[in-house]
Amino acid sequence: MKKDEFTIYSSKMSNDLFKILEIKFEETSEEERQIMAAFVFGMMNAYALDEKVEPPKVHGTMIGILINVFKYSEKQACEFAQTLINSTNKEYHPTMYTIIHRGMQGFYDYKETKEKELYDNLTYIIDTIVGKQ
Repeated sequence: MKKDEFTIYSSKMSNDLFKILEIKFEETSEEERQIMAAFVFGMMNAYALDEKVEPPKVHGTMIGILINVFKYSEKQACEFAQTLINSTNKEYHPTMYTIIHRGMQGFYDYKETKEKELYDNLTYIIDTIVGKQ
């Protein structure tokens, strides 16, 4: 069965983030991967809104990306995807909420191939949270 456009594009965005940041997956910490995954979730949600993709499709695709791109186990991916969904409520996890919303803006930079803006946005978040100045 051929993968659909939403899944293919979401996977491409996720992999492209590593290229834009000029890092390999193996060079990232768990905390950096979580930040990047939350950012990707925001990007996917903005894309889903534009393309009128239903939330269950976004959820399933995110689980797949967490497994295939971010190398989580199925159990970890399902739990983390639920945390991301819950974090769309600011009170649940204010930091994750902010990262998701920055990712939503990041989608439009990605779509317009504004790689410098995307790089600056994501490295600022990572540096602020991880504390690498």
